[in-house]
Amino acid sequence: MTKSSENVRRMVLCAMFTALVAVCSQIAVPMPWGVPINLALFAVYMAGTMLGPVWGTASQVVFIALAAIGVPVSSWLYLTVAFFSLYMGFGKRRGDARSASAATVYTPVFLERAMQLCLTLALVFYSLWSAGAGLAGSRMLWTVPLAVCICLKYAGDLDAGAEGDPVELLLHDRVLLLLSLAFTVLVLLLLYL
Repeated sequence: MTKSSENVRRMVLCAMFTALVAVCSQIAVPMPWGVPINLALFAVYMAGTMLGPVWGTASQVVFIALAAIGVPVSSWLYLTVAFFSLYMGFGKRRGDARSASAATVYTPVFLERAMQLCLTLALVFYSLWSAGAGLAGSRMLWTVPLAVCICLKYAGDLDAGAEGDPVELLLHDRVLLLLSLAFTVLVLLLLYL
């Protein structure tokens, strides 16, 4: 496994453990002595054990940052993260399948259909989350067209023959980087204005 693919794998796992901590923080197990045990502690320990000290800490910093700015945790947000991760993972696999040395069990048609399905579901779930996001009301819907543009630019780069590694694409494609920066600025403006 190359270093860049290992980084992508770790980032996806980091996002998944962030979501796992958010889910487990909503679950409390009642105990006979009256003080319930929150399962978030278990998820934090699991993140540290499975991801190591650096990436385990990163997953918790992301969770704390999201909680600090008041991002409401909902089922739509979990589904959005899961399907965007799958979309990028299938995109990377599709880019890897183009190289002569890569052996894959997935056909190009399957990868294309899986990417389309994951992207569609991710954007639908993101739209549903942004419509019901309590932090900025329905103003978060203004971020949906920009999210669509980012995803279409990423898909266009893949179709043009770029490697599928999302980190490499983001760092080397100025338009994709600018769109991502504009998305981040827009979200921050909607949150704090």
